[in-house]
Order: sequence, then C-alpha cells, then structure tokens
Amino acid sequence: MVKVFAPLVEMARLQNEINKIFTSVLDLSPEESLQAVAGWVPSMDIIETDERIIVTMELPGVDAGSVKLAVGSGQITVSGAKPAPATVRNARHHCVERTHGSFTRSVSLPVPVNTHPARARLHEGLLTITFPRVQNRRGEDVSIAIEAE
Repeated sequence: MVKVFAPLVEMARLQNEINKIFTSVLDLSPEESLQAVAGWVPSMDIIETDERIIVTMELPGVDAGSVKLAVGSGQITVSGAKPAPATVRNARHHCVERTHGSFTRSVSLPVPVNTHPARARLHEGLLTITFPRVQNRRGEDVSIAIEAE
C-alpha cells in the first residue's frame, strides 16, 4: 500500500489538535488556570548611563533571602520564590489574580559590567542592581607603533 503525503490534510489535523488544547485550557476555572501557569515572570527595566548599568525588577511580596542573583557570560539571572497568600478557611474566593510561586528571569546585559563592586538592594518590592560599566575595547581600532631597524 502506498501512503500519499497530503500537506493540507496534515495541516487540518494539526489545527484540530491545537483547537483541542485551547478548548481544554479555556474550560478551566480561574483558580485552576492560575495554578496551571508555572510560576510568574516579574517585570524588569535595564537602564544604561555612561558610568553604570541599572537593573530594576518588581518583586512585591518577595523576601530578600529567597532571591538569588548570578551574573556570567554577559547575562544576569535573578531567581527566587514568592510565597502563596494566606488562605481564609470556609470562604469562597471570588477573585484570585495575585501570582505566586518560583520565578527565574535571565536577560543579556547590553554592555560589559564590573561585577565585583556591584550592589543589589531590595526595598519595598523593588530590586535594584547597579553595575559599573567596563570600557569595551573589543572592536576598537588600536594604533600600534612600528619600530624601524
């Protein structure tokens, strides 16, 4: 028996599978859909000045002791966990929107930075990390004196 490749039939099958996935997600209750989302992604800003790079991340409700910060290969990674809010017994939740759980966020830094004098501070839910810039000498023209014999 010869099997014929039919691209339109295959595309219709894939579309059907995608529709099933969306239907199953939309059938979840609000609480179940929030639980189905693995973790959360905090918002981040990266600002560059002539002297430094400033990374600011929103971490409301996160304890400084649960945050880990790593810098390497031109990338910064912030990870940690936001605890689940306390639940009220014998109560119905009419709206549950606050996210919680573990998070990891990695972004590339726009320029080389000096990690040794870097500072990080978590104050009122805002993590601010400051890195001094390192002069990037790669790709710059360098004149070399030629000695005559």
